Amino acid sequence: MIEISAYEQWIAEGGPGRAGLASELFAKFSALLPILKNELHELRAALVPSALQQWNLVDATPSPGGNLIHVLLGELAQKLSAARDAANRCLSVSLQASSEATDLSGTVQRAIDDDLRSIEEANRQIELLGALRVGHEAMLRAAREQLKGGEGFKNGFLTALSLGIYNPLKANMDAANVAIARINTEAAIANANAMAARLHQSEVVASQHILQRINALHGFLVDRHNDLNVGVGLIESALPQIVRADETTRETLRQIYCTRARPAMQRLELWTTHPQ
Repeated sequence: MIEISAYEQWIAEGGPGRAGLASELFAKFSALLPILKNELHELRAALVPSALQQWNLVDATPSPGGNLIHVLLGELAQKLSAARDAANRCLSVSLQASSEATDLSGTVQRAIDDDLRSIEEANRQIELLGALRVGHEAMLRAAREQLKGGEGFKNGFLTALSLGIYNPLKANMDAANVAIARINTEAAIANANAMAARLHQSEVVASQHILQRINALHGFLVDRHNDLNVGVGLIESALPQIVRADETTRETLRQIYCTRARPAMQRLELWTTHPQ
């Protein structure tokens, strides 16, 4: 079950944190997967093979089988019942896990959408701050230019006439200093927005990665659910015939019931060795 193992490794390596997602979001889904994995393994590797071995003993017993055949059939019915119950448990867990995967996929997709909106807003703010900075830098250049050439004499003349109250260049330099402060502030904000955009972009990449894993797992769970339905159907087809064969005292009827069970048991063997 490569899909489950890959997901479990991703969780163990801190995947949710890299995606900016709370690990609690994955707790229920993560708890269901090992249960399903263990149940599937027990079903395919132990319960169904044990029932098939018992069927081979029944099939190999010469007619009439006497008490021995009834003992074998009784044990076969018990083993098939155990396999059916285990398969139904697997069906229940796979259905829960599939539902959780669907919900989790939606949650991750919404997180991706939120990150993309945050990136768009951060980039918009960077562009806006860039435009404002151009204007403030122009103010700074204009103020500095006025310190050169004839502007200095004109400034001194106007300052003298106003007895030092009016100093045009000082006013320009004050405006320039304000512009410098604004430029520095805007640069810091732009840098913060750029860092936020990079963080959100990193989270988007990580979230898209886990979204692919979840969707792959969802497909796996749907396949397992469908496959389990096939297995349960085969067991439920064979089991009543086995029970009837065990309950009858007539050898002819026993053989008829076993013959009716045979196709399902043969297909069950293929189901065990060749899952859908």
